[in-house]
Amino acid sequence: MNIFTLTELIRKGEGEHLEFKRTAESAVGKTICAFLNTAGGQLIIGVDNKGNIVGCELDAQDKISNFLSVIAPRPKITVEKLIIEKRQVVILTVPKSDRLHTFGNTGYLRIGSTTRELQLDEIVEKAAESLLLRFDEALCIDAKESDLSVQILRNYLNKRKEVRNVKPPREKGKHLWALIRASSKGHVTNAGVIFFSDHPEKFHPQAQLRIIEFAGNDMQTVLEEQTLSGNIWKISDSAGAVLEKKISKEVTIKGFDRIVSPRFPLEALREAVNNALIHRNYFDRADVRIFLFPDRLEIINPGSFPPDVTPQIPAHRPRNPVLSQYFYDIGKIEKYGSGLFKMRQLCREGGYPEPEFILSAGQTKVIFNFIPSRIRESIKNLDQTDQKIIEAIRSKNWIGSGELMKLVSLSRPGIVARLNKLMIKKIIQKCGNGRSIRYTLA
Repeated sequence: MNIFTLTELIRKGEGEHLEFKRTAESAVGKTICAFLNTAGGQLIIGVDNKGNIVGCELDAQDKISNFLSVIAPRPKITVEKLIIEKRQVVILTVPKSDRLHTFGNTGYLRIGSTTRELQLDEIVEKAAESLLLRFDEALCIDAKESDLSVQILRNYLNKRKEVRNVKPPREKGKHLWALIRASSKGHVTNAGVIFFSDHPEKFHPQAQLRIIEFAGNDMQTVLEEQTLSGNIWKISDSAGAVLEKKISKEVTIKGFDRIVSPRFPLEALREAVNNALIHRNYFDRADVRIFLFPDRLEIINPGSFPPDVTPQIPAHRPRNPVLSQYFYDIGKIEKYGSGLFKMRQLCREGGYPEPEFILSAGQTKVIFNFIPSRIRESIKNLDQTDQKIIEAIRSKNWIGSGELMKLVSLSRPGIVARLNKLMIKKIIQKCGNGRSIRYTLA
């Protein structure tokens, strides 16, 4: 960082992601911890709260190292030093962490421009996001074995035998519930309640799913709202049935064939709903939501991706491993992160746009966008480069050839040739003249 970059940074003033300190005092350690636990940020030492460069002590970096040694787990941050008119300024860049950090055995959080201690519920939620605490393995103290359904258990064991060829165990009663991890040490687990209880919402009100259909993209007018409750197996089946009924069909004529297809890829939607139900953060009191818009469908669940897991690298690190095992046993999911690959594959095979993933603090949103069936049928047999061009045009509504060249790494003659081919097929169309030419879906 140079003096010009530093000056621009100071001009922004203190806020959620930026703080000034005159000296390397103990509050620096608390602020680093808060940035780690929230959304990251930068700390400038040697600047007063009015933005004046006053310089800090020469041993500031040694003190910072001491603070870092007290933060657990030990973080990785960037430390830079500048000398401005013989005054030392130290800049700390702190990334957002997926883990729960403490400073002196106390957790801290960044709220606006202030740093405060984490409350108990915030510690639990952060621990769940970091996979330090697993909801489904924990005990549901208020539940009893009588709250679990023997009929659901029979259905589960029969389905497991049918799908995975696992013979029903000989154990009965308490021993059987413990064997399948629906109970532990004589107490019912959260996994047992969520999967084997007819009314898990009695113990966990957030264990529901809402489907809301909007008339427009502004979310002002609700056409219909449904709340699905019951055990997670029932919710999964009900959500699939509701979506199949709600999503309208389109008719395309191809040659002499009449092709009827849903506006959105139903099998990929079911996969996304199952992922939302079993991988959500149940410590969060929000429910899973499905929003239906005229041009898209969104599935939103509490909880972001686990540490070191992304939509591009979907490693198998389930937030709720027992619930994941139950869904695997009955054939609703496959293991080892194959669900995201399956979603993308189903979309590609049907000519649908691949789902978008938007990850924010404590929330995951999966978006399925709509394109007309006539275009879907047209692009099924195109190569990946053409499909990438169409997806770029769809996502931006309109786009120029120059931007497309960068996205697909083609020369200008190469991109023009492909665009002309897609226009001949009436998949895209050209608008404007000269340098203002843009391409949109036809």
